Amino acid sequence: MITKNIMAGIDVFSFMFYSMLSASIFLLVVNGSMHNDIVHLSLKVWLCFIGMGLICQLAGWLTINYSLRYLEPTRVSIALLSQTVFAGLLAAFLLHERLGFNEIVGSIIVLAGIAVTFLKPRNRKANTLV
Repeated sequence: MITKNIMAGIDVFSFMFYSMLSASIFLLVVNGSMHNDIVHLSLKVWLCFIGMGLICQLAGWLTINYSLRYLEPTRVSIALLSQTVFAGLLAAFLLHERLGFNEIVGSIIVLAGIAVTFLKPRNRKANTLV
């Protein structure tokens, strides 16, 4: 709800720039205080960081913040519950992980709950005869 109010005054890209800049500075301070070496990492690790930053973070948050302009914040937050379901499906497809019975049933329950919240209530007056 705070994001929706802030984004009423600025565009999505400016909001994302300042949001990610402040998060990056905060994480840099935390890693510095924990004396973690974040510079001397292999090229493969840096490429993974860049990929996760651009695909997972930037694309994901741009999509979420863009949707806040057109949808209610409560609906966006409820739809975000589907992330775990899709993460499980991607893990099964890309990493060949096996989903257990509990994961499948849980995913169905989550998706059904999301679907119920997005259904519009029917107009009962139109269905009754006077």
